[in-house]
Amino acid sequence: MALFDEFFEQIAEQLGGASVDQIKVIFVLVSSYPAALGLCFIRNPEFRHLYNIALSLFIFLGIFDLIDAVRILCVNSLVVYLILLYIKNHWGPRLVFIFLMAHMSLSHIYRQLYAISVTQYDATGPEMVIVIKLTSFAYCIYDGLKLSLKEVEQKFDEQASESSIWSRQKVITTRIIEESIDIAQYTPRQLKKAVPANKFPSLLEYFGFIFYFPSILVGPAIEFEDYRQWATSSGEFETVPNDIGFKQALSKLWFGFFLIAMSMQFGGRYQISWTLSDEYKKLSLIDRIWFLQMACSCARFKFYIVWLMSEGSMILSGLGYNGNDGRGNIKYDRVVNIDVFGYETADNPRSLIQAWNCQTDKWLKNYVYLRLSPPGQRPTFYTTLITFAICAIWHGFYPGYYFTFISAALFVACHRTLRRNVRPIFITSPYSQFKFGYDLLGWLFSQSINNYICVPFVLLNLPDCLYVWKLNGFYGHVTMMLVFSFFFVFNGSKFCKWIITNESENVEKVEVDAVDAVDDLLAVDDDKETKKVQ
Repeated sequence: MALFDEFFEQIAEQLGGASVDQIKVIFVLVSSYPAALGLCFIRNPEFRHLYNIALSLFIFLGIFDLIDAVRILCVNSLVVYLILLYIKNHWGPRLVFIFLMAHMSLSHIYRQLYAISVTQYDATGPEMVIVIKLTSFAYCIYDGLKLSLKEVEQKFDEQASESSIWSRQKVITTRIIEESIDIAQYTPRQLKKAVPANKFPSLLEYFGFIFYFPSILVGPAIEFEDYRQWATSSGEFETVPNDIGFKQALSKLWFGFFLIAMSMQFGGRYQISWTLSDEYKKLSLIDRIWFLQMACSCARFKFYIVWLMSEGSMILSGLGYNGNDGRGNIKYDRVVNIDVFGYETADNPRSLIQAWNCQTDKWLKNYVYLRLSPPGQRPTFYTTLITFAICAIWHGFYPGYYFTFISAALFVACHRTLRRNVRPIFITSPYSQFKFGYDLLGWLFSQSINNYICVPFVLLNLPDCLYVWKLNGFYGHVTMMLVFSFFFVFNGSKFCKWIITNESENVEKVEVDAVDAVDDLLAVDDDKETKKVQ
């Protein structure tokens, strides 16, 4: 039994509706603020690493009694460390990716088979975070290795003209490079995050990165090079201002408390599980859809709360510092994982994706999507499919996840079709005056469809998902099918082009008539002036 369990149980009973583990998570996140503030006064890198490790171990063993989480994180981290230490080619990060995804899949299956409640915190939470950290770390190590070999190749080029020995050595080394390491084109991000080959981390630094306590429970994941520069006060963290972001961190904390109050006020009234009741079935279709919107909105609160609080703690530790915006304003957005305002006001699925779980989205983009594409070539459908599969497996194997992601893919395709064909109508005269209405409808369409397709993500169970969708008339899929039918069956794009072309011709005709009228008026004035002269 973990420490303070009776204390947390009493709080859970008084609040009602919250599990003991949920109370523990909030307690740890709030407590991490003063603990993170202490990191600002520890300047020695080794002490910072030890401080992170000690606090994370206390969280897992003293608060949650999760020795399994410690065992999983330690074993996985050591396996990855050894792989990258001894395999110096492209198979290094690939083996790391396969190993971590396979192990996490087993953890997800175990959780699903034993029907562990979603309100219970177990080892899969930190393991999901560590998968992102370690796979990105593996590719950054590989990038650093490629960059160092590229420098060796350039050195041989400089020396080849002076010595035939250098020339022969260059041929041998170049052959090794071409056979084992593919020297690719580097993006600015790859150059920035690459770990130099001669600076492979020590075990202490490595585990300090793994057990960085402000993000150990719920993320967001961080890049190793960011952690190293922060711990050693070098690179981008060499000249950190005296303002440690106290105001920005507290704003995250207070916003989190506000959302807790909102969740307590409305969460019990709009529970997604109520959609499975007979009372919900008796409501009219409009009332069902309205309740669904509110329930899914309230279901997002718990994600907002933990991510915001975690971000604030990371800002206080100093890792949130991200330079300035060019106008002298300091930025603390290095570890942003959720943009609440951006998500709730998004009028298209792309904005929804960019505002939600931002660090995971960056991981999928930079270490899956772009890594599968050959340098200089556009990603293919195969690339998109693999990225989608990795995202789904990372979340788990509940059918609800896959229904949500497949529906989300249809949603993105649907909106792309609408935007490509309909939007040009409202950015050309005379319909540009209705652009606000178009944006408002886009927001309503995006938010309502998004809430609809996220139902399986919350309910998880396939029969329950289909039942709730059926009670709501499958309105999300019906709407998307109507859009696809209009444009791909009835050639709706031709109709949209006709509107644009027709209105453009009318505008040009009006402009020509206006010019002719002015010319006529000027001609009349010229006649009058001529008569006066005569």
